[in-house]
Amino acid sequence: MANEYEPRIIEAGVYSAEAINEEFQKIKAALDDLLSRIPEEGRANAMFTHLDMGEFRVLNLPEPTEPTDVVRVIDILEGPIFEKIIEALIARGYQLPDV
Repeated sequence: MANEYEPRIIEAGVYSAEAINEEFQKIKAALDDLLSRIPEEGRANAMFTHLDMGEFRVLNLPEPTEPTDVVRVIDILEGPIFEKIIEALIARGYQLPDV
């Protein structure tokens, strides 16, 4: 990765604010590189590490249009495939609760 962040110790003094701002710029560059959507040779729209969201959700997901898109619960429950999913589960012997 082009901009891996390597933190450094900032000594107190007259130039501390400038040094801190320089570190913030390095952090920003590293994050921009990690989350970049600008194609580089062999790296277009790819992440090479995990992005840990902790307990937070991914918001504003669009309706899926491609086979590898993320599926929201509403897309399953209200989509045309819901009945097929239920039929497939029953065919495999799953006992579904009455809703």
